[in-house]
Amino acid sequence: MSVNVRQFTLSCALLLLSSCATGPGLPVYNTASVGMPQTTLPGTVIAVRAVQIDGSSQGLNKGAAIGGALGTALGGLVAGSSNRTLGMALGGATGLVTGQAIQSSANTKLGWEYQVQAANGQLFTIVQPQSVVFAVGARVMLTLPVGNCPGRLTPAG
Repeated sequence: MSVNVRQFTLSCALLLLSSCATGPGLPVYNTASVGMPQTTLPGTVIAVRAVQIDGSSQGLNKGAAIGGALGTALGGLVAGSSNRTLGMALGGATGLVTGQAIQSSANTKLGWEYQVQAANGQLFTIVQPQSVVFAVGARVMLTLPVGNCPGRLTPAG
């Protein structure tokens, strides 16, 4: 039976890790933003700093759900028949907290906060995740947010 528990644990761990996988580093657009015109202004980056972006959602996430289910199952298996209910409850609670922490950690990434002065003199601050950092003095295009469409910076020219 211990071989089955190990196989089950390994399978569930792989499932949990694969649920955290993301696509290539391309910008992601919400389907509601496709085809929505947005105002874009030319500007210059006047300040930049590294920030941490917490992508975890409010409340429970997939990691918590998977962790809770795995913890409940493993808690029941480990506890045996005499303490099965207690083992399932403790395993479920532990799995839920652990799964949520893993998912939140996987969703946290480096980002950059930019202060941009538009050509018309207005100042804007925008945070965005990306691997390319715009330096102070860089000429950029600032796309303003509209509805579900997020704002963003792109290179000018």
